[in-house]
Amino acid sequence: MQVKKIIIPTDFRMESLDVIHSLVLNQPNDKFDIVLMHFFSLSDSITDLLMLSRRSREYQYVSEEFNDKCLELTAFYSDNISNIRVEFFYGNTVTLFKHFIEAHEIDAIVNLQGYTIAKLAKNSFDPATLISRCGLSVINLPLTEVDMAPQAIAETPATVQAELEEQEV
Repeated sequence: MQVKKIIIPTDFRMESLDVIHSLVLNQPNDKFDIVLMHFFSLSDSITDLLMLSRRSREYQYVSEEFNDKCLELTAFYSDNISNIRVEFFYGNTVTLFKHFIEAHEIDAIVNLQGYTIAKLAKNSFDPATLISRCGLSVINLPLTEVDMAPQAIAETPATVQAELEEQEV
């Protein structure tokens, strides 16, 4: 099974991860390498540009809880997800975004339906224009909540059906 590399735009709020459930439920026969990405405009400051490759300031926006949830999703959907990682895109031109896509061999981008990505900083921006013009296929998905508790994983449809029948008696 070939791994598809996809970008999911995010603001690192926990609910933004619910789109991963939708992705796996809508494409159960595929395996994904997921890049959770937030978009920043490039700074005009020479100092900022020189230090860009050493930048770690943006990782303050990614909570430990968010990282833990990513690991949990990777384990929960181990047949469908090979990796989930966080990236920051710096730039606001389609050409630069296309270069990123080509260099990282990205196959598709997920559009989160009904979800507004919050700005994390004054130079954050909505990637909708880049996404629509980059030429990649866009997967439109809603956010879907799934109970990932151990008992929910163990329950099969037959078990659930048996419990419903017991409740009716």
